[in-house]
Amino acid sequence: MSTWQQHALPNTTLLNNSSQIVNNPNTHSRTNSVEVHDNLGEINHTSALSGDFGNLFNKSDYSDIVLIVEYEQFYAHRIILAARSEYFRALLYGGLRESQHSHSSIEIKECKSAAFRILLLYIYTGRINLLKEKVDRIHL
Repeated sequence: MSTWQQHALPNTTLLNNSSQIVNNPNTHSRTNSVEVHDNLGEINHTSALSGDFGNLFNKSDYSDIVLIVEYEQFYAHRIILAARSEYFRALLYGGLRESQHSHSSIEIKECKSAAFRILLLYIYTGRINLLKEKVDRIHL
């Protein structure tokens, strides 16, 4: 494994000529299993990717925009919003008024902040829980 691979893929074991899961309980990574496909040496960390993006949810770290809904501020990342939502892609990069200027904050109107929080979490993680009591409580 090259030096850059050791830094980019810590605690990862690559196997060739096999298709199997490698478990290493001695690692300190978030996931202890690595899925290796056939002869390609492909590594599948898609579940970790969702968690990593989820860790960025509503954190000011690395954020480049603040979305304001009902006076509540949500820290966000333009690139994640645009990649995961056609609405935000158009809003931020598609020629709408907001995309013409490099705003550091945008107010989102006609939306409840509780509903927007759920939507934003879905954009960041790809997961949503729509239990009836939660839906009733936020009045979607």
